[in-house]
Formats: sequence, structure tokens, C-alpha cells
Amino acid sequence: MKLRAAKSIHGEDLSKILIQNWIREKASFIKAIYKSEDLVLLTIMGGGLFLTVDFCRSLIGDSEDESPFKSITVESVKCSSYLAAPEGGGEMVAGLDFQIHHTLTANNIEGRVVVVIDDIIDTGRTMHAVIDLAASLGAKCVTPLALLYKPSKRLTHYTFEEDEILKGVPVEGYVVGYGLDSNGRYRERNRIYWLG
Repeated sequence: MKLRAAKSIHGEDLSKILIQNWIREKASFIKAIYKSEDLVLLTIMGGGLFLTVDFCRSLIGDSEDESPFKSITVESVKCSSYLAAPEGGGEMVAGLDFQIHHTLTANNIEGRVVVVIDDIIDTGRTMHAVIDLAASLGAKCVTPLALLYKPSKRLTHYTFEEDEILKGVPVEGYVVGYGLDSNGRYRERNRIYWLG
């Protein structure tokens, strides 16, 4: 398979520079709205990992001593579309045709602002299920954050307003890189590519 540099549906090159600028813009938005709050970055593994790390760094910026938040913690969930017991224990929450593996409790989430982070919103089912999970554990509020989204694939009953996903970049086609993979390959790339 050949990799080609991907563009948004608006023609923007999905380069490392665009990704980092997008992250800084979204981090500034979250800092402005939720400063002085307890913040939980809830990443959907494995694709959301790269975005979570860079987003967390951007929230803190260069000032290691002074955070705009009361606290920042990072938690994770793993979603799978097959029926299997989670490795290492933890609870499984049945989704539609997938499961959410997690070890979260109300102690991790209750009363905190939760940002659910994933690489891409495709149909919206995974993001919606994780948002519901965080809400059920008593989150003060839950905000989805995804670098990319596919407007044509989103199911009508899983819609997100543009500001709810903090203006993710619209894309079509099969994309890889920056957390997105194809059978475990290409996640480590620092930009987005079309595969094919």
C-alpha cells in the first residue's frame, strides 16, 4: 500500500504543522474555559494516545511550575469491536457492537471536567459511548476532542455540534498516521496520510 499526503475536505494539508497548530488552538480554548478546574484527559487507546500527549503538553506550555488547572490527570479506556475479556482485569461496558474496557471509578471522574480524546470520529458511536460512561461516573462536564472527523460516515443519531468537537478537521478516505493505524502500522507518523 502506498501513502499519500492527506488533505482535509477543505484542501488543507494535514501536516505536522497543521496538527500542532490545531492542538495549541484547542488547548488555549480549554484553558480559557476550564482554568482552575480539576481536569481529566480521558484518552481512547490506542489512536488517542499521540493527541493526548501533545495536548497535555500544550495545556501546560513552557511553565512547568504553574498550571492553569487545579489538577490534570490522564486516564484511558480501550474500545474493541470483538467479544473478549479485557486483559489485566477491569470492567467491560457493553456498547452497540463493541465494548469499552476500563478501570475507571467515580473516584477518577466525579466532579471533574473530562475531555474525551480520540484520533478520529468516524460514526460517532465510540465517542458517544465513552462520553456516556464519563457522565455516568459523575463528571462535572464532558467535552469530546478529536483531531479528525468524517462528516459523511457519522450516524444521524450520533451527531456532535461543531463546537462540541472543538472544530476537528473534516476528512474523507482511509487515513493513517498520528495515532491512526492500519493493522498496527503507521501510528508513529507525525502527519496524516491517505492509505491506498
